[in-house]
Amino acid sequence: MKRILLTVVLLTILTTGCGESNKTKTDDQLEKARAMQNENDILCRQAAEKLTAIFGGELKGELIKALGEGGAVKAIDVCRVKAPKISQIFSINGVKIKRVAERYRNLDNRATVEQLQVLAQFADRATAPEYIGQWTRTDSIETYHFYKPIYTEPFCLNCHGGLQTLAPGVIDAVRRNYPNDKATGFQAGELRGMFIVEIDWPEGRGYAEEIVDFQM
Repeated sequence: MKRILLTVVLLTILTTGCGESNKTKTDDQLEKARAMQNENDILCRQAAEKLTAIFGGELKGELIKALGEGGAVKAIDVCRVKAPKISQIFSINGVKIKRVAERYRNLDNRATVEQLQVLAQFADRATAPEYIGQWTRTDSIETYHFYKPIYTEPFCLNCHGGLQTLAPGVIDAVRRNYPNDKATGFQAGELRGMFIVEIDWPEGRGYAEEIVDFQM
């Protein structure tokens, strides 16, 4: 009888010990997975923030240059021709960047229903987040989505202000190039649209690292 009781006690100790060991291993694995995910989040966010700064800086520089050389009419050509090219240049190796808006000028920049829901979170500038980042999975591909609001700057009003304040040549250029334009009537500080950066994972990791290391 004593031998039976001893065997039961030993088995209980051994079983409990194995359970604790397995639990410790599982906890360690979960902790490592969380740490790795956090590192991926930081890398993608830093790359997306830098990419939007580069894109926005390039476009703003071209617009200000055009305004100085040929006025708002020439600036419209910058948005129509150069902005898509800048986007294409940076959209490579599993990374994409684009601009979308609810009140769009170019049909290619029209926000989807899902994107409009994100845009709505940036509408009140006083309470809006600086950015929104989230992951999605489609089949075997994970994608990091980064959304950053674009607020109307004073110089933007040359082409996007009220119709009564735009020069006749600007109105003609807009109607000629964008017959279905919805992007006038803005005021300085008002939400104009947003940048979207999409990083496929792990395909876009290498390019994301290059962006983070790039010296502006």
